[in-house]
Amino acid sequence: MIFYNVMSDGRYHFRFDHHLINNFNTCDRYFKFKHIPDESDGMVWTGRGWSSAIQVGIWWSRVMELFYREMSFGDVPTASAMQKFAADAWTQKTCRQCRLDEDEHQPMTADHPFDPISMAVDFPKHDPDYYDKFKGGDGALLMALEYYESFAELDHRQWTIIGAEKGFGLKGEVLIGEDHELKVEYTGRPDLVILENASSKVLPLDHKTKDSIPGNADRLFKPHPQTAGYIFACNRMAQDLGLSTKATDKCFIRLAARLRPTDKPRDGVKKPRFKNIYPVYSESELLEWQHDIMAKARRLRYAIINDEFIPRESACHLFYHGCQFRGVCSSPPETRNLVLKSNFTKIKAWSPYNLEDEG
Repeated sequence: MIFYNVMSDGRYHFRFDHHLINNFNTCDRYFKFKHIPDESDGMVWTGRGWSSAIQVGIWWSRVMELFYREMSFGDVPTASAMQKFAADAWTQKTCRQCRLDEDEHQPMTADHPFDPISMAVDFPKHDPDYYDKFKGGDGALLMALEYYESFAELDHRQWTIIGAEKGFGLKGEVLIGEDHELKVEYTGRPDLVILENASSKVLPLDHKTKDSIPGNADRLFKPHPQTAGYIFACNRMAQDLGLSTKATDKCFIRLAARLRPTDKPRDGVKKPRFKNIYPVYSESELLEWQHDIMAKARRLRYAIINDEFIPRESACHLFYHGCQFRGVCSSPPETRNLVLKSNFTKIKAWSPYNLEDEG
């Protein structure tokens, strides 16, 4: 699925999730490589494999999905069930493009090779220390059980689970805005959507991981367009579905440390492995987010019409290993296509989720 089409009245119809529009806001040229299909084959470029830390984050997201989906049936899953979820997710091979499991990914096609993430056998060879610190499957089971002891009973008592890894937006549920040039809709796939029983508010919840819980954790997710977007979307959908009469003003982030804290207690307090964070947005801040998304869409429309994707050099070194396309942009313009063909492969263009996963 491509993220835009031109409507019969000439307007550009965009469907954004946070990652897509954030890629454009990071660097126009990076966005073009990742999201604008080549006219010859309709495919986009993809490159470097995922780091060990990212793979642990992917594994953790899958564990949380399995755990809370089980809880949504009404009972607290057992500790042994949590161990099974962790072990199954650790050895599961999942296609990073379409998120199907290996045995579901049929038929294989030349333009969509199975590109697996396997926590058991595909840990990057350049990063063996990380695997050793995580202790393979034993570390995974320990992390899952510590989470279970901290939150299983509490979450079951305080929340009603509405959806786990359920997508929204491909059926036009969340309109951001429209004018004579644009129609912009929002899509996404939050880790959880919950009804907070005490407040009767519907909240989006995202699980995040870091090596350890930083001291500034409370400030990491605001300003953050993903948290604002999830709040905006939850309010729209909750009202439409009659799930809540109270508008929510917050997103729930549960941050987990990938590595077990080893620091000695400071002032008698041990460094936490998990932390709850609640980014709060006022109505005016959500309106500002809505306005900003429309402004970014207007700028993207101009870039597409004029094929003018200006590089933002300040973004070349933002990531831990630098932008994956840094080597391409470091080459002379006449050789860039050759560098792309030599160092990158192609996949189908972006899609936020499969329609079967819609909530």
